[in-house]
Amino acid sequence: MTPFQLFGTHHQAAILVVAAVYIAVLTFAGRWANSRQRMTIAGGMGILLVVQEFSLHGYHLFAGTWNYREILPLHLCGFSVFLVAYTLFTRNPRVFEVVYFWGIAGATQSLLTPNLKVTFPHFLYFQYFTSHGLIILGVLYLIVTTGLRPSLRGLHKVYALTAVAAAFVGLFNWLTGSNYMFLSEKPYGTNLTSLMAPWPWYIGQIAIIGLLNFYLLYVPYALVDLVRWRQGSKLAKPATD
Repeated sequence: MTPFQLFGTHHQAAILVVAAVYIAVLTFAGRWANSRQRMTIAGGMGILLVVQEFSLHGYHLFAGTWNYREILPLHLCGFSVFLVAYTLFTRNPRVFEVVYFWGIAGATQSLLTPNLKVTFPHFLYFQYFTSHGLIILGVLYLIVTTGLRPSLRGLHKVYALTAVAAAFVGLFNWLTGSNYMFLSEKPYGTNLTSLMAPWPWYIGQIAIIGLLNFYLLYVPYALVDLVRWRQGSKLAKPATD
């Protein structure tokens, strides 16, 4: 089995294909699609997200490698698969805030530094990039087609929710010997945690970096709000002779 190579040919190819799909889908949805077509695309992506997740379980069941310590969707990206699918159908603004921060922050890191041991043309190679690519595409699609956006208050709520989720997942890891959310040990391969302190200290570092990532993702909206506030202030000023 050929091992996956970080930023090797197959990694670069996957990123380029994912980026091309983003451009094609978002351009069509934003410029030419009517409301019915947008709903159809959203529904198709939601179904595909769920189907590809179950295909992962089907593969491991068929191969005899399924086990609850590794295959359950208890990483942030695993949660995001179902939450993004739900939001594509419902357009729920509260759930959107969760998938905006979890989905983009988590899946982007996963695309850039995959926790992947196999490469093209293995099934898990395609499933991995399909899963994480669709998470981000689903969030971007909702932004382009619905106008949903995060709030600063929502950012803090999502961060608190992340801490709660980590606590429950950490307990599950402790009871079962699992490593979901990489709370028990660092993920496989070369990634950001390779530069961090050993367990358990890197968990605190991840928490800090995660919060900074959340704020970074909120910056574009903060800038838009600032510009609108300044424009509104100018319009509200009384005219002077």
